[in-house]
Amino acid sequence: MNLLTKLIKHGGRKTKTSLNSAYELVKKVDKKDLLFVALSLQTGYPLWTGDKKLIAGLKENGFHNTIETSEILRKIQDDI
Repeated sequence: MNLLTKLIKHGGRKTKTSLNSAYELVKKVDKKDLLFVALSLQTGYPLWTGDKKLIAGLKENGFHNTIETSEILRKIQDDI
């Protein structure tokens, strides 16, 4: 069973909605990131990526829930 099948099986209607929304966000940017964006939409957790083109494309399409490694490192250093 592949990841997509598992997501749909366990997530039901919410997962299908997340997948459809994610497809709309990534279709002109990078379709290979569909599952990652769908997971972020479904869980509400930020999408952790260093892909600047993806981040720019997602923001252009209204998705701003992303975080880059540099931001994570900065937050860790601030906590030390």
